[in-house]
Amino acid sequence: MLHLKQDITNQSFRRCYLLYGEEDYLRKQYKDNLIKALVPEGDDINFNAYSGKDINIAQIIDQAETMPFFADRRVILIEDSGLCKAGGEQLAEYLPQCPETTLIIMVEAQADKRSKLFKAFSEHGRVCEFVVQQENTLRTWIKSKISNEGKTIDEIVEIMQNYCDDKNNTISTQCFSDLKEYGQKDLNKTSLREYKNNISNFIRSFFTFSQ
Repeated sequence: MLHLKQDITNQSFRRCYLLYGEEDYLRKQYKDNLIKALVPEGDDINFNAYSGKDINIAQIIDQAETMPFFADRRVILIEDSGLCKAGGEQLAEYLPQCPETTLIIMVEAQADKRSKLFKAFSEHGRVCEFVVQQENTLRTWIKSKISNEGKTIDEIVEIMQNYCDDKNNTISTQCFSDLKEYGQKDLNKTSLREYKNNISNFIRSFFTFSQ
C-alpha cells in the first residue's frame, strides 16, 4: 500500500494497477483515491467502468485504444470480473501493448498469483494486496478515526471491537462525518448487540451519551 500511496501523492502513475484482497474497506478506499487522483471531477468522457463476470474483453481493449478527449489519459476500471483467477489471458496479452494514454485499474476480491493476468499486472504495473487487518492494526485505525473527530475515548475502541467483525468495511467512514448531525439518543436504552452491523449508529449514540 505504501507504493500506491506514493504514486497518488507524487502523481506518478504506473500504466496499470491491480488491487485485490479480502479487505473490502481498504480495497474500495484506495480504488476511490486512485480514481480521484486520475480522473478530474465530472469527466465521464475519459473514464470507463466495467463490472461483473460477463464483461467483454474485446470492448475494453477497443476502448483502451481510443485516445482521450482533451485529457492526458483515459482511465478504465474493471471490477469483480474474476479474470485474475481464470479467463484473463486475452487481457494479459494486451497489457504490454496498452497505449501510454490509457491506464487500467482492476479491482478484485481474489486473484491467482499463478495466472497470466496477475503476472502481467506485476510486470507492467503495480499490484497491491489488501489483507484482513490484525486486531492491533484495526485498533489503531479506529483510534485515528475517532481522533480526527477530536475525540479521545478509548472505551469505544474496546466496545467496537467486541461488536463488529474484523473487516473495516463494517465501520462506515460516513458515520464519523455524521456525528455532529445526530440527534439525542440514550445509550442505556439501546441493546449493544443490535448495533453489531450498524457501527455508525453505535458511535453516534456513544458520543451523545458520553457528552
